[in-house]
Amino acid sequence: MKLQKELEVVISGMIELQKEIDFQYHIDEIKQTGEYKDLKTRVVWGLFHILCYSHLNLLPKGYTTYLYETYGANDSHIDTLLKKAIDTFNLKF
Repeated sequence: MKLQKELEVVISGMIELQKEIDFQYHIDEIKQTGEYKDLKTRVVWGLFHILCYSHLNLLPKGYTTYLYETYGANDSHIDTLLKKAIDTFNLKF
C-alpha cells in the first residue's frame, strides 16, 4: 500500500472523530437511503471530508495535497488508505 506510513495518522483522526460521530449509526443511515453505489466508499470519503475540512482539525491542514505531493498519490491510493483505516473499527457495511 503506497500510503502505509499514513495509516496510523488516519486511524488516529478517525478515533477522535468517533467521539463525535457514531460510525455505525452513520453507516446504517446511509444504507437506509440507498443513495450510494459502493457503501464503504461513500462512508470513508464522507468521513475523510470531515477529517480534513471540518472545524475539528483532526488531520493537518492541506493533508490531501500533502498526500498527492509527498507520495505521488492519487484518489485510488487514498481510497485504499481510508478503507484500511475504517476496517480497524469492525463496522458492519
